[in-house]
Amino acid sequence: MEELMRRAVQNKFNPSYRTEYRAVMAAYEFWKLYDILKRGSCAKAFARLYLQDGAAETQVKLSIELGVGERTLLRYRKQFVRSFVYMLDSLKQEESLQEAR
Repeated sequence: MEELMRRAVQNKFNPSYRTEYRAVMAAYEFWKLYDILKRGSCAKAFARLYLQDGAAETQVKLSIELGVGERTLLRYRKQFVRSFVYMLDSLKQEESLQEAR
């Protein structure tokens, strides 16, 4: 799923990835709001992992760069993927409803 998220960002102008890109950006907006409410830094990690190049960095390098432990980063990544899947499902349902009309 993370690879799909990265491909969607890399191919954001490709119509084949339109829904996936919208889901990634919706998930990013969610994490920015979450950070405001909880005074966290998840949006920074999300942007570093999926919106910027260099995603092939090792888990250790990324955790050091982001200032979190490796297990914390792994937990964040699982949460990021779950938020992306939720947004993607919501957008696909919305699109299918619009097509049915």
